[in-house]
Amino acid sequence: MTSDDRIADIGRGVAQLHTRLGRVLETLQELPTQGAQSSTGDSGALEALLDLMEANERALETPQPPPQRRRWLRRRAQSLSAVDRGLRIALDVAMEKLQRMDIEPTPGSGAFDPELHRVIEVVPTNDPQLAGQIAETLRRGWRLRASQGRKVLRTAQVRVYGKQA
Repeated sequence: MTSDDRIADIGRGVAQLHTRLGRVLETLQELPTQGAQSSTGDSGALEALLDLMEANERALETPQPPPQRRRWLRRRAQSLSAVDRGLRIALDVAMEKLQRMDIEPTPGSGAFDPELHRVIEVVPTNDPQLAGQIAETLRRGWRLRASQGRKVLRTAQVRVYGKQA
């Protein structure tokens, strides 16, 4: 597979992501923008949007190679930069819609809260001050804002520091 084929594959993948995100956003547009309690009835669309957002965020976290001198490598870097911009735009649109629906991310750091977090793994530590603190968020959680009763829509999956056995 040539580098141009790889660039084309990346472009097709981004186009598919944008198409899927567009469909999810269209579904969410039909939901009320105020009083998100009524919007939680279509949890499939909301879950799909949150999953797409996380996939985009993971893609953006992937390190890009430094610019190269060869022409085809420069073209690849430019294509990846365009992909990056597209993913960021998609994330901004999705986050704006969630804000209009009074949906916010749950805290992903600090003390573990069983109402907001689900422990996936305990990370051993000898430091008693770290025990019960979130070591890492594996999957972001979401809830309604305080004005909507702070109902948890999706529990965060976390690693938590615990006493070493």
